[in-house]
Amino acid sequence: MNLSAGEANIVKESPYVKDVYPNYKVKVILDSSVPAMKIDSARNSFGLDGSGVVIAIIDTGIDATHESLDDLDDNASTNDLRS
Repeated sequence: MNLSAGEANIVKESPYVKDVYPNYKVKVILDSSVPAMKIDSARNSFGLDGSGVVIAIIDTGIDATHESLDDLDDNASTNDLRS
């Protein structure tokens, strides 16, 4: 959803909204992830090229209380629980 700064502030004030974040554009760099996941091998072995495939991802955020995300204190030298 694209909103002006003023509209975003109005939405943020709603009791039903926890927070509002900017919508940043990102660029995926596949030069290391494709080889790491051996995608080329799958493409070659099975003749896959992605034709006719549609993928949709709806990201609802993260569960900050999940045990796999227990080092969220922004200190890379620690492995402690988020305070």
